[in-house]
Amino acid sequence: MPTRVSERLGSSVAKHVKQVYGVEVIPEAVENSRKNAAINGITNASYVCAPAEKAIQNWLKEGIQADVILVDPPRKGLTESFIKASVSMEPKKNHFISPAMSQPWRVILSSIKN
Repeated sequence: MPTRVSERLGSSVAKHVKQVYGVEVIPEAVENSRKNAAINGITNASYVCAPAEKAIQNWLKEGIQADVILVDPPRKGLTESFIKASVSMEPKKNHFISPAMSQPWRVILSSIKN
């Protein structure tokens, strides 16, 4: 059963926030996130299967605005397109959750310089 970070992050913060929007590119992980939310009585979380940049574009079109974006980046780091998409949401805070922060920060700093 694929368990992805979006599921773990979403369920751990759901009781502290108004709404959780999770995104994952693995369909089984999205389905498992939905099932686990239902099992645990989490009613303020929704998950979509899409690249994060696409999900963010769709959420913005729907008028959804993020106060906080939590990200557990892939080992290769965050893509420039994701960084630009997340900045377009104008969140109050961005949190990057990763055991090895050097690569994501290189990508972020590179994007800020440009």
